[in-house]
Amino acid sequence: MYWTREEVTNKYIFKYSDGKDPISEADRNKIISDLAEGMPGMKVKDYFENQLEIFNKYEIVLCAIDKETNKYVGIFGSKWYENYDTPFLYLWTAFVAAQYQGSILFLEMAMRHIKDSMAESKDLKLIVTKTYHPTVYRTLEMFSKNAKLNLYPSIDIDNHEHLLAEDARKIANIVAPVAKLDEKTGALVDGMATAGIEFYSERPTCSVQAINEYFAAALNTYDQMLCIIKFDQEGSLNKCLELLNKMK
Repeated sequence: MYWTREEVTNKYIFKYSDGKDPISEADRNKIISDLAEGMPGMKVKDYFENQLEIFNKYEIVLCAIDKETNKYVGIFGSKWYENYDTPFLYLWTAFVAAQYQGSILFLEMAMRHIKDSMAESKDLKLIVTKTYHPTVYRTLEMFSKNAKLNLYPSIDIDNHEHLLAEDARKIANIVAPVAKLDEKTGALVDGMATAGIEFYSERPTCSVQAINEYFAAALNTYDQMLCIIKFDQEGSLNKCLELLNKMK
């Protein structure tokens, strides 16, 4: 059985998988169809067709269903990387339907992955993701400022000088071995090459113009931004979880 458990909140049904068993054709088709409907103009179906193994690529696959519409509105995956100086959690921040991108759903899904890692007694110090979407970076930036975390890259410095520059160089080779890290900007050149498509019909934007301009200058069609959050203060991870609970 593909799904291992289900959790229900006031607004969403969260379905979990450990990615070990194959997903049913019916579930796969509904996820893709619902997300394609919820992200008009994006090549959602092409993305999944070019990555047939994606539902079994991660240790945790988490899907969000809107209880009112019974449609899938988000999917994230995560994988724990042990073989690194500081083991890290990699988040595949795949899709959140357009209508929900201004909501707390992104953070809630991310935090559910974090809680699962904590439940397995993993010493979580780093979270890593790759993105082309400024909204993902904006969400991480907003959260990192409120919880006083270290976020890479910074949009207002040469990131050669960033405190996480060395981590970024090493991690880039792990999560995007075919890409080249632009150490000044944090861009993974050809980071989306494995998808083999131009996913966005137009360049996505967020509510902060400085971030939009940074992404536009740093990223070409097949590039992605490498994003790293470091929990470098005692109790900072728990502070994040407390902050999320207050935002709900």
